[in-house]
Order: sequence, then structure tokens, then C-alpha cells
Amino acid sequence: MLLAAFMLNLAPEVIAALVAFAGAVALFVYRKNREEKSINKGVLAEIKRLLDVIQRHKRWWEGRIQAKDTNYPLIPFSHVVYTKQVANVGALKGSLVVRAVQFYGYLDFLNALQASRPQYIAAGKSPDFDQVYDGALKELLDQHQIYSRTRCMTISR
Repeated sequence: MLLAAFMLNLAPEVIAALVAFAGAVALFVYRKNREEKSINKGVLAEIKRLLDVIQRHKRWWEGRIQAKDTNYPLIPFSHVVYTKQVANVGALKGSLVVRAVQFYGYLDFLNALQASRPQYIAAGKSPDFDQVYDGALKELLDQHQIYSRTRCMTISR
């Protein structure tokens, strides 16, 4: 009642400005919320894609080890979405931030391990590399596969 009486005493231009301001604030909050949801979905989708790729890669690598034929190039795992959004890591849900940072940190470790392969080969330690790399792939999948099954189901929400 008091607000209505106050509003009657304001000029129409002031009322229009207040309504426009309230609309702008509501629109800003709505867009920020949508942006955060999009970032969450993008990062989760990329993690799911990478876990699928790494799982297939691990099966392929195990086959190469069994065949004693691992002399193939290893292509680094790319993570374009996370790389572009790392500055916005605060926009991720709190429950996702720690897991995402751990996942991508381990993924970067795998990429660095791949890059060190020539040193293993030069030292005559190719079989050692094969086992270390296989173990690192297994570790990443073990740590994040269960998480993937439960969290990535929420991508569509």
C-alpha cells in the first residue's frame, strides 16, 4: 500500500526508468544463469567424450602391448571446451569444479607422458613406457569412470 502511494507521486518517466531497470536486472540474472548452465553442460559433455575416447584408446593400447607392437604415434587428448572456459571455472557448480580440475590435470599429465615417450625409446625403455602409460590410462579411468556415469547423466538437465 505504501509502495503504491509512493509510486503515484512519481513522474511517469521515473516509473518507466524503474521498470526498465528492474527488467534489465532480471534479464541479466537470467542470462548469467543460462551461461553458467551452458558452461557446466559443455564441460560435462567434454569429460564424457574424453572418457569414452580414453576407454577405447586403452583397449587399443592393451591390444598393442599384447601383440608386442606399440610403435605407433600417440596423439594428445584435446580439451578445447575446458581450455576456453578455464577462466570461468568459478561458473562451474561447486561439486563439479574439483573433479573437473583433477580430471583435466590428469589428462594433461597423460599428454606430457606421451610427449616423453621418445626419451623412453632412446633409453631402450620402451616396454617400461608401455606399462607406465597403460597404468596411467587405467588410473584415470578408475578415478573418473564412476563419476562419469553418475554426473554425465545430468548433462541434459
